[in-house]
Amino acid sequence: MNLKKYIKVLIAAQMAVMVLTLTSCDNNIDEQIAVTFGPVFYASTIESNPQATVVTLNFSKPLYEDAQLKIGVNSNGANYGSDYTTNPPELVAGEIIMFAKAGSSFVTFSVSPVNNDKFTNGAKLNFSVAGLNGILKSYAGNDFTFEIIDDDIPPILADIPFDGCTEYQVPEPFFEEIVPGFKTDRGWGCRPFGLADTEGLQASAFGGEPGSDNAWLILNPNEIDLNAGGKLDISALTSLYFKVWIESFFAGSGTIQMYYSFDYPGSGNPEEYTWEVVAGFESQLPEAGSGRDAGPDGLFVPVFVSLNELVKKEKAFIAIQYEGGSSSSSSSWTLDDIQFLGE
Repeated sequence: MNLKKYIKVLIAAQMAVMVLTLTSCDNNIDEQIAVTFGPVFYASTIESNPQATVVTLNFSKPLYEDAQLKIGVNSNGANYGSDYTTNPPELVAGEIIMFAKAGSSFVTFSVSPVNNDKFTNGAKLNFSVAGLNGILKSYAGNDFTFEIIDDDIPPILADIPFDGCTEYQVPEPFFEEIVPGFKTDRGWGCRPFGLADTEGLQASAFGGEPGSDNAWLILNPNEIDLNAGGKLDISALTSLYFKVWIESFFAGSGTIQMYYSFDYPGSGNPEEYTWEVVAGFESQLPEAGSGRDAGPDGLFVPVFVSLNELVKKEKAFIAIQYEGGSSSSSSSWTLDDIQFLGE
């Protein structure tokens, strides 16, 4: 074989090897299988519903061999066994191990609430793909969220309806603190615009002195009169919840937010002390001005939050701050029919 012919044969052989290599790589790419939740990414159920909810994970193509995957569970404080269960179970806290047979195009697990006959404010669970092995190579799309709505009703400990309260005054056991440097002639006060044409406690900065509001409506929960007599004692409770009906009749500047504090002394500028936001309060508020938009009867909405951070404490304060409304542009926020619930 002459040199020229030998070179041609060598080049042809090298090209064949390259084609085989590329084909092999392409086949490996084709064999990589992705995992996705869907088409449903959210489900909810009430706690007393015994029926399990089935969650589906899809494979991008049927499996050509057995595979395994790990589901991560973020329970957001809920407890496996007492608040929820899964099938397959969590053998390790926060993990579900699943096996899929060759030929499968999807795999499922189920999640169920546990009815404990006690109000716990429900749970929101987040499921994600936390680990893959074998032919499963990637995870795409959204996680799956499962919400348990607690339909147990905690006992009502105290009602504060504001009926008959004096106009423009803040009724006991509430008191108001105005942060120095802000308007002092508006803030919180009783008005005849409450739920069902009764009195309610309203915050607004409109009119009067020029300037803006930073008014804190503050309450020592140990000063609340119990419906059964005596005073509330948060140190003796195992759970505590707060319910209030709220309306925003006028739109404009100004928002409200709810806080609790363990170091506030009971008087003075609240902004000199440490306050923590009450989770879930702001997200349940009506739109500013939605009461007026709803017509002459207004639009009160219920707001329900947990105050379990306060239980077993000797002393704590809660507050609703109204901030940002001005004499020329102010939203209004009316509270009525407050209830404290718990055990």
